[in-house]
This record gives sequence, structure tokens and C-alpha cells, in this order.
Amino acid sequence: MLRDKDYENMLEKLFEISSDFVTVTPNSPRALSEEELKNIIIAKWKRAEAKKI
Repeated sequence: MLRDKDYENMLEKLFEISSDFVTVTPNSPRALSEEELKNIIIAKWKRAEAKKI
């Protein structure tokens, strides 16, 4: 996800349909890292795993 987008709202929508997530970092200087996104998801009481690709 890109940090300059409304990623919190996007995540809330995804939380409605899933409780497990795998995060990766898109190839963009505006990206949230896989670890940052994983930590945001975990803070919302969802399971997440960060993967380097």
C-alpha cells in the first residue's frame, strides 16, 4: 500500500472479509514497507506476516 493513500480506510474494508494477511512492499518510493503494514494490521487485532519478495 502507498503511504500517501487512505490505507487505513482500505484496511478497514479488507478487515470485513479477512482476518489473515500477508504483506509485501510495492516497488514505489511512496510505499509502506511490509513490516510497517504488518504492524498496522496487527495493531488492529488481525494476523499478518511480512514477506520479502
